[in-house]
This record gives sequence, C-alpha cells and structure tokens, in this order.
Amino acid sequence: MRQFTLSQQLRILGVLALGLLGTEFINLLLSNWLNQFGIRPREPANLPGVFLAPWLHANLTHFASNFLPLLLFMWLSMQWGKFTFIKSTLLIWLGAGLCVWLLGRNAMHIGASGI
Repeated sequence: MRQFTLSQQLRILGVLALGLLGTEFINLLLSNWLNQFGIRPREPANLPGVFLAPWLHANLTHFASNFLPLLLFMWLSMQWGKFTFIKSTLLIWLGAGLCVWLLGRNAMHIGASGI
C-alpha cells in the first residue's frame, strides 16, 4: 500500500482548501451566480453539476459547515493509501452526485455534504 507523505497530504489538502475558498469568494462576489451550476435532478443540462456542486455553497454558514469536515475526512481517507484515497474520493463524489441527480427532490442541490 503506497502512502502519501505528510507533506503530500498537506499539499493536497491545502490546494483543495484554496480551491474551495477561492470558489466561495468568487461566488460571493458574483452574488451566488455560480450556484446555478449545481445539481438539478433529472435535468440533462444540469448533469455537469454532479462535478461542480461540492464546490458551491449557499452562504458562508453552509460553506463553513462543509469545509472542515470535508478536509478532515479527506485527510483520514489518505491514511489508507493513495489508491484507496483516490478511488474512494471519486466513487463517493460521483456516486453521491449521480444519486442526487437521479433521486433528489426537484430543487437545486449544492454543497459538499454528500461527499
């Protein structure tokens, strides 16, 4: 089992944190305009939202409630090795997004709670 070094773990989490913070900052500047790219179930035009929804949040409270738990659980999954981390992250991200797209209520879904 190939492991991430601590510096690799911190670098990955740092890049993820900066990406999330940057996206939230831009979304706030744009008055949440980016939230239209979330998941709207069973709408083919919103299927890309499966990939984008975890980066989008309704407000700073929503962002804060997702931010630390996401980083914590991603760090914990890194302890099982590179392959497990990558496989589980992709499976959970895409699986949760597709389940929301297929089965979710008819509303816009955004946030990282599902992953």
